[in-house]
Amino acid sequence: LPYEQMTATTYIKQDRGDADAYASYFAGMDRSMRQKVALITSYFPTSGTVADMGSGSGSGSFDLASLYPGLTIVGVDINPKAVEYSRNTYVRSNLTYRVGDIATPVFEQNTLSGILDSSVLHHVTSFNNFSLEMIFRLLDAQTNQLCNGGIIAIRDFVIPDGPEDVYL
Repeated sequence: LPYEQMTATTYIKQDRGDADAYASYFAGMDRSMRQKVALITSYFPTSGTVADMGSGSGSGSFDLASLYPGLTIVGVDINPKAVEYSRNTYVRSNLTYRVGDIATPVFEQNTLSGILDSSVLHHVTSFNNFSLEMIFRLLDAQTNQLCNGGIIAIRDFVIPDGPEDVYL
């Protein structure tokens, strides 16, 4: 499928419905977000720009921006409703949000100090028939967006069945 059609189709699959459905979805996601962010981001640089890929409600991006005030944080989500919610709910001076498909380049090459993929890669595969090709495309796109010495932190699972141990 062409990128524009693929993105529209992918977003439709991820639409949660009305405002109450989104509120319930985000509440569940947000319950554990602060701990996830604190644990996985301890390796991040303390300055530069970090993208929170698949930022959902924005609470994780907000927590990251709060923990690291020297970083510029950009929350990225394919869902425009999630980005709008984030912009209205989680605000800090070092935090912005944008709509984008994280499996494609969202930022210019060599511009990010860090990327956080927390609980999002399984969405990329599950909404695309569990295609590992999408993960390969995502990792290629994301590594190209990192500046020299940049960090990608991944906290997720990718496929429904796999080896007993996975090392990244």
